[in-house]
Amino acid sequence: MASKASKALAANKRRTVRKVRTTTKSASARVSTGCLESVLDFRATGTELVFRVHSGGCTEAKHFQLDVKRREGRAEITLTRLVPDNCKGEFPEGIEITFRYAAAGLDRADVIRLVNPIE
Repeated sequence: MASKASKALAANKRRTVRKVRTTTKSASARVSTGCLESVLDFRATGTELVFRVHSGGCTEAKHFQLDVKRREGRAEITLTRLVPDNCKGEFPEGIEITFRYAAAGLDRADVIRLVNPIE
């Protein structure tokens, strides 16, 4: 029969393994959410937000997340790449992706500020 101490140690090891698995899962989720996209160009047309971004040939608008935060009377826009473009094409000028104002919850009268860095 196992002693109380060895049972407690075995239970603690099981908990530790669960923690490691959870941590590993979270770390991979963090990597897949990406970071702030460096933008080549940006313009707000009054009906669309147009971003020029880096591409190896496989970039699509659906690979990005657009966040809008209201702050001090402005709409602060942040573009985050969710899916990396691992294709090997050469597009030095990047590609344009667009988001409609309505889909982003924006109005034509909104003052827009892009948070992303522009190269």
